[in-house]
Amino acid sequence: MPLSPDLASALDRMMRGDLDAWADLWFWSLVGSTIAVAFGIICEAPEVWQAVGLGHKTVTRIRQFWYIRVRKIDLNGWERICPELITKNERHRKWIARAGFVGWTLVALGVAGEGVAEYFVNDAETNLRNFDQAVLVETQQSANSAAVASSLANAFADRATVASANAMTLARGARKEADSFEQDIVSAKQLAADAESHLADALQRAAAASLELAQLKTLRSLSAKQQERITSKLNPFTPVPFDLWVNTDSDSTALMGMIDVMLRSARWEFKPADMPVMFAEKAGIIAEPGVSVHVPREHWGEWGISGKTLADALAAEGIPTTAFSDNTDTPKFMKRDRIHILIGSKPLK
Repeated sequence: MPLSPDLASALDRMMRGDLDAWADLWFWSLVGSTIAVAFGIICEAPEVWQAVGLGHKTVTRIRQFWYIRVRKIDLNGWERICPELITKNERHRKWIARAGFVGWTLVALGVAGEGVAEYFVNDAETNLRNFDQAVLVETQQSANSAAVASSLANAFADRATVASANAMTLARGARKEADSFEQDIVSAKQLAADAESHLADALQRAAAASLELAQLKTLRSLSAKQQERITSKLNPFTPVPFDLWVNTDSDSTALMGMIDVMLRSARWEFKPADMPVMFAEKAGIIAEPGVSVHVPREHWGEWGISGKTLADALAAEGIPTTAFSDNTDTPKFMKRDRIHILIGSKPLK
């Protein structure tokens, strides 16, 4: 498992601290050895002083200065003043010899210690240089890795930029398509609304057609009370001559029978139509739709009110009827001495 950067840095500091402590130890050992050599040389100074005769020459010069001959009997006064220059003290010689031995020992040990310490100091410095070199190499490698990572990051960033640009292009295209889809959806909704409106209109027309069909299928009829009300309205206008014209469908012929009964009850005068072909031997045959009352023009003043009253009475009871005066274009087979009551097929409206 790779070490974390903090743990690696802590290990480096520990190793560097150990190497520094080891180098300091042997450096101060070298310093101590040098000090020991210096003390050893100092300790050998008296011996060297005596060996070169520095003390004898000094006494001679003093004697010459005072004009004193070298005789033991004359040196008694000097013995009191400077006995270490005149008398030969064996104890003094032993001290000089001991100091020289100590100095020689210190010099020997110091020189040996300097050699050993210099070796280990050199080794420690070599280890420090190697460690610093390794750290430098590792730092350079890390820097190179960082540079490579930065280069890769830049490359990936460039790719990401290109991918982002492509994504933006795709997004714009998708947005355009979405806008187009939205327009299509709006158009489709409008078409659907129009279709619903047309469907509603079609359903209304179908309902109206169904109603009309139902009305067409429903036979025109007058109840007994309705017939009585119509008859009572016609009674004041008796007698009025009339004939009947009918379509041959069952609805028209049934309605004709009811009207015939009402008119006869109101004491109107029935006259059969003069036609070669008759329906039930009393009514002429027509093809026009609806119910109408034709009053000859020359008799409008006499029968016009009667015909209009009949038309209004039938309309009031749910049988649409019109009353009008005919003209000279009336077919010749329709006699002009009577009112013509035309009962055609049930109209569509």
